[in-house]
Amino acid sequence: MKHIHQAGIVCCSNALPITTREELEQLQQTLQAEGIQTRLSPHLFAVDGVRSASAKQRAQDLMSFYLD
Repeated sequence: MKHIHQAGIVCCSNALPITTREELEQLQQTLQAEGIQTRLSPHLFAVDGVRSASAKQRAQDLMSFYLD
């Protein structure tokens, strides 16, 4: 049985500025080249200053990665 390696990318505190989207895509490509699949939180990028979502939503994103 082949193991699938995955990495979940979340922002539990300050969100990423939208200007880092290209860097994040490069990170995903690098991880994929090493055989690591990535899943991104739906709340990575800032929409209100440095926040992307409520603390509860960000915690739920993290927990969903743990449960998977």
